[in-house]
Amino acid sequence: MRPILALAVLGFIAGARGQASQGSTDTKYYPYLESLTICTPINIFINSSTDGKYAVTVDADPAVRKALLITYQGKGLGIESFGDFESSNPIKITFSLPPGVLQYIEADYTNSDIAIDTSFSKQKGEIANNGNGRIIVSKGLDGDLVKVSTVGSGDVVINGAGQYTEIFSAGAGNRYLSGFKGQINVKHDGSGAVFINPATDSVNIGGVNTGSGAVSYAQGNCTVRKDPDAGPLRVGDACTKVDSVSVPKQTVYWTCGIAVKGDYACGGGGLDGPPSVTSIPCSVQQNGLVMMSTSTY
Repeated sequence: MRPILALAVLGFIAGARGQASQGSTDTKYYPYLESLTICTPINIFINSSTDGKYAVTVDADPAVRKALLITYQGKGLGIESFGDFESSNPIKITFSLPPGVLQYIEADYTNSDIAIDTSFSKQKGEIANNGNGRIIVSKGLDGDLVKVSTVGSGDVVINGAGQYTEIFSAGAGNRYLSGFKGQINVKHDGSGAVFINPATDSVNIGGVNTGSGAVSYAQGNCTVRKDPDAGPLRVGDACTKVDSVSVPKQTVYWTCGIAVKGDYACGGGGLDGPPSVTSIPCSVQQNGLVMMSTSTY
């Protein structure tokens, strides 16, 4: 984990718990949230609350709810899982908070998909994808400062209008960024591709490409350079102009039909070795598990 990310995880070591309701669905309320770290291999939905409150709702089998640990301290919330569990039913975990508050999302070494259907803070927004799942942002990152950090094989799809955007990209996943209107700075060191479709032709795109994947852009001024020290075999096209960038449609599903062994803890696995997750039959057809869908643009 990179130092900038460690601070978000350390804040979850000894937090207070919210009050929970009984039954198959638990809802916990918190005084304030602007930071979320997801460390369990379960897909997560983040949306805007309709009542102005900060809450987490878990709709799942008792075995799943028993394994989950949701910890709160200060302005941040983390979700982990401990011990073995399995479920053939849908697992629905929803984080709700007022629009315009969210500042930081981290997926920490899991395969979970994160669907974000709320707006980020106008001051800043940061996404860190350290896993192999997807992070899909439907409402956009429109803050004065936007940071996107990816080191796994999961795709990141963002439509935003940030004034200054920093992109650090490593790993095999593709990164799609559309609509940004300020300066964009790229540091690309992976085999995946970076696709940028700025809002206007006056946007400047700078940085360095030391990876094997291309940095492609549809408009703007791109001066992303190759790093000669990386060697020609590792360097792809530093900056490639394309006619258009099409952001593919994304559909995120609720997790269903999994068997988990071991601990998925923020910052690393438990003491009994690396955790694992396998698929088992789900009781619901896939078309009944849709959490969020986006359009091609």
